[in-house]
Amino acid sequence: MGRIASNIVSTVSLMLMLDDPERRHEKLLLRFVQLGIDYYGVTQSDNDLWRANGGHNSGRKMPILFAGVLLGHGGMKHVRASFAEDEQTYDGQGYRGQKALWTIDRSESRRHEHLPPQRWDGPPFQGENNGWKSEAYRRLNGPTWIGQALAARLLGAKGCWNHDAFFDYVDRWVAEADAGTVERETGRPAAYDPFAGAGDFVRAMWQAYRPKAEEIGARLSEL
Repeated sequence: MGRIASNIVSTVSLMLMLDDPERRHEKLLLRFVQLGIDYYGVTQSDNDLWRANGGHNSGRKMPILFAGVLLGHGGMKHVRASFAEDEQTYDGQGYRGQKALWTIDRSESRRHEHLPPQRWDGPPFQGENNGWKSEAYRRLNGPTWIGQALAARLLGAKGCWNHDAFFDYVDRWVAEADAGTVERETGRPAAYDPFAGAGDFVRAMWQAYRPKAEEIGARLSEL
């Protein structure tokens, strides 16, 4: 369910960035803004609910920021709470030179990308909670974050998001597709489709707007 919810948020947040002169998406816009308001209300009663946890809890921050930008609400634009996307991305030194890294949860003992795959079965990991399990969840989450990161940039809300490692990681996720991720069976990198599961719409939006996302976002933030 976590992956599905995050994919929906990615797709909807990008859909609502498109021109809509006939107002076909007005009901969707109202409901998405209301979702952001509701999620923000949740953070006011429990700000540690959506912590990093494998494939769960992504997709909650984007609706809040989206609603905050549209409504000009400072609390929502600068919401402070536990969000999986932020707790699962951090700046570091990866085993093959990566700078923006991913982790399955917020405990340092579960981080795996700073270690070579040959060490993902041993210490500091315990049993099946090893680096290979974390890598599987990394691949599960990757496609679901693309649309959210792009929409936040297009909104001019990257600064409000206030966690650059998330955006750097998403850029890395897409860029590394040809280099591949390590397959446990072979121990060798295998190419992957970074948009698998995200859909052709998210792919098309990324290809069309990622190169100029900052420029568009800067113009919107001045309105």
